[in-house]
Amino acid sequence: MDKKREEEYLNRFEKIVKGFKGHPEFIEVLLDMVEVHSNKSNDYATEDSPFSNIELCERVHFPAWKGVIIRLGDKYSRLMNALSGKLFKYEGIEDAFIDNSCYSIMGLIEYRKYLKEQIKEEDKELPNQRIIDEKSTTE
Repeated sequence: MDKKREEEYLNRFEKIVKGFKGHPEFIEVLLDMVEVHSNKSNDYATEDSPFSNIELCERVHFPAWKGVIIRLGDKYSRLMNALSGKLFKYEGIEDAFIDNSCYSIMGLIEYRKYLKEQIKEEDKELPNQRIIDEKSTTE
């Protein structure tokens, strides 16, 4: 990350924290997520792309944001197994929650990237942040 962007994030984070009204542990969990994402990026990412592992599905013309949904399903299954009392060998429930949250953010980033690629050059504004059902727009 370049120094300018780092400074912008730090300033923004400081303003948000000073006026924060949510649960105090929420920010702590967000910081845990940032740390986990950074550590896993070290293992999975390439210098060219921090999401190179999830972008692999694009090689077979499957959008990365849809690939993330599949990974979210894996984590959801893991959490459902925990509800039935299954004990985990490798990652615990907290890991599954954090991974799920990180994948959700990664999916959103990839979805926004996908939308930008779909929008014609002359129409540079993105639609609102809600997901547009592709079927309903063609009917």
